Amino acid sequence: MFLLVSMLFSNSLWAARSSVEVSRDIPAYEAPAPGSKMTFSIHAGETVSFAPVPGGSDYYHVWVKRSGKWRVGFVEKWALNEGTLDLDSLRIWGVGGGVAYTSLSQKGKTFETEDQVQYTTTEYKSSSQISPFATFQLGVKDFWRLSVAYKTTNYKTTAKTNLIGSAFKDVTLQQTFVSALAEKAWNPLPWKPLYLGIGAEVAKAMAVKLTMGGVDVPTTSQDQPVYLGGLVEAGVQFFVTRKLSVFTEARYEMVLNQSPAINGLEFSAALMYWP
Repeated sequence: MFLLVSMLFSNSLWAARSSVEVSRDIPAYEAPAPGSKMTFSIHAGETVSFAPVPGGSDYYHVWVKRSGKWRVGFVEKWALNEGTLDLDSLRIWGVGGGVAYTSLSQKGKTFETEDQVQYTTTEYKSSSQISPFATFQLGVKDFWRLSVAYKTTNYKTTAKTNLIGSAFKDVTLQQTFVSALAEKAWNPLPWKPLYLGIGAEVAKAMAVKLTMGGVDVPTTSQDQPVYLGGLVEAGVQFFVTRKLSVFTEARYEMVLNQSPAINGLEFSAALMYWP
């Protein structure tokens, strides 16, 4: 009944209408009142004509044209305002934290110690490690992201010397790192939550533990390496509320200043807050 009455004065409202394209789905109701029945949904990408409801209402009178016919209803003002506002342009920076799941590998190598004993190792493999990180992001689209992480490795390999009768022994190398990561990402595809990017990481070892054949091998600060790596990435970022977003990301990284180079796969997820 209310919808029928509203049609009687819709001509005067039509003259004062404005038109916008909405960026997300918005429910339209039968009447401009709380608890009113929802009659249809305005879809993201549609153009809607709207005009204020007389009497200072918190609703807009809306018209949407579909298949040559007009759908008429009412939407809450805040919903239409937010649905047509480019919120991403207002989100200047965000902070957050998350966890990363990392797997590393390095081809076997031959090296010589100070006592002129030569060692040959098989491929190093670090079992997947979970690392916490904090992150800062500048912008939502085509953004920069900086992260600081606490990382560990747990390499396992086998090694033997060049001494006669030497057999392969199990080797475990555990390292603790503090790392800094810089990323630049773009949103090149129509589906904007998806992003692709590149980045660079520097990681300084703070502690090293080496065991061979079950026996601890003494290490010094010179055995604490610095990793310098480059990476490519793909991720998805979306907002769960106006101020909270989540992202999940996959990265392939190569540590270039180690010989042979170290290859890494990393999967991360984080929650971000946008003031």
